[in-house]
Amino acid sequence: MAINSINTKLEEMGKIIEYNSRLLTQLTPYWNYNPSSLLGSHIQAEFSQMRSWLEQLHCDTQTVLREIQEIIENYIDFQRGRHVQGHELKDTQGVCEIFFQYLSDVDDQFNQLHINRMTTLMCTLDNFPEYVINTWWTDVLRFMQELLKSTLIFEEQPPTIIRKDKKFHAKVRWLIGSKIETFANIDQLTGIATILNNEMVKNVKQGVCSEQSVSKIQNGMAKFEINQNGEVSAKLRECKIMLINRNGSKDSDKKIHEKFAVLFRTRIVWNNTAIDIPLLSLPLCLATHVHQDENLHAMLMWDYAFAAKDRLAFEVPDTVQWFQLAEILSRMWNNSIGSHLTDAHLKYLYHKIFFNTNPAEAEDPGQFVTWDQIARANLPGQNFTFWSWFYGAMKLIEDKFKDYWNAGYICGYISRNQARIQLESQPAGTFLFRFSNSSNGKLAIDVRTTDDVLSYGPFKFKSISREMGERSLNNFIRDCEELNFLYPNLPVSDVFPRSFARVRGYSLGYRDFKRNYTLK
Repeated sequence: MAINSINTKLEEMGKIIEYNSRLLTQLTPYWNYNPSSLLGSHIQAEFSQMRSWLEQLHCDTQTVLREIQEIIENYIDFQRGRHVQGHELKDTQGVCEIFFQYLSDVDDQFNQLHINRMTTLMCTLDNFPEYVINTWWTDVLRFMQELLKSTLIFEEQPPTIIRKDKKFHAKVRWLIGSKIETFANIDQLTGIATILNNEMVKNVKQGVCSEQSVSKIQNGMAKFEINQNGEVSAKLRECKIMLINRNGSKDSDKKIHEKFAVLFRTRIVWNNTAIDIPLLSLPLCLATHVHQDENLHAMLMWDYAFAAKDRLAFEVPDTVQWFQLAEILSRMWNNSIGSHLTDAHLKYLYHKIFFNTNPAEAEDPGQFVTWDQIARANLPGQNFTFWSWFYGAMKLIEDKFKDYWNAGYICGYISRNQARIQLESQPAGTFLFRFSNSSNGKLAIDVRTTDDVLSYGPFKFKSISREMGERSLNNFIRDCEELNFLYPNLPVSDVFPRSFARVRGYSLGYRDFKRNYTLK
């Protein structure tokens, strides 16, 4: 709807600009008339109309600029994962190009008034302060400069985690498109990318110009190009960070969890003035080892989801409410797996975070959750955090069992006690999968036997040994004599068709089987 609203406003602006252009042509011959000779004439009324339309244009330009900036902010929020993308960039570029042209036209009209010495005459006839007209003109020039800066965006953000010596890519786009050619030669327009830390980002946002950086980027210079669709962009290709200069803290944990941003800086000459235009990427992390990813993803999740839009650098809140976190966890799961978490899943996660052992107790959506609860403090009796456990479960499903999850074959987020309750009334041989409470990234299997409900696992999910042969989950289930029905009543032959010949009639209680039989 925002694009439609802007288009409607631009149509009105276009008509007013056209009307004012005609009036300027008609009224130019009167620039040196004595104002008293025009009082009460249709010329005075036309000057008054022109002044009124200029006021309307000044008001409209403010409104349209705000709405365009809001659309661009929403696009950046979409990149953060906060919102569903609302508009295609080609639609956004369309209104940006028209708006930039209209700002140029309004600037020309103010300039024509000034050159033809008509401003004083218009204000005298309309009994209006001349300084206000000049203020409107100044504002229009400022709006043009703001539009130039705010329409330079990362169409493709750099990776959220950049590893030393590993290539990465990004793409910058200017949403005023071919209108750049009115003041710059696109073929000669370039930009350069560097890496900034927290303090450097703060300086950029405060308007402090500096060449400081944590690291230069190999292949960090890019030329702008325009394609056949009128899209003006610069591509950062095969970039590398060769050296990671972290802050001076001796705390290794703080160094590892430091956040950075890519700064893409370009310079243009507009209105006879050189303007530096800095563009900051979303926060990212620099890593040297894959094992750092889990904690870095936690930090970036919290930042992307909960940071205030008007923050100065990388500040984030220490606490959020449960309903906010629940929404983010469900959205993350959907982005990775292809389905949202259910209310039952979220209720289980709520009880896990707050160490609540009563599954019947209702959630409190407004209860506060701290960053430490999520990613620093270990779960009771465990040597891993809630985030580590949740992230491990999500990666397990994403990498190995996405189809099983989306088909509803894995319960996952259910406690051992709840699994017992659900299986007690089922026939022997009924089983379900849940995420292990004692390990992260592993599944446990709960089975209804003839006289009890037993839990087995947790099972690892790496390629199994040569001795056992490489087996799929289907064969794993079919090779276990105790497993006959997937909860609540699905025959295993329907859910898990056999891929290979039966290895042997293993029992889940067989120690060597539990130790060696891992799933790919």
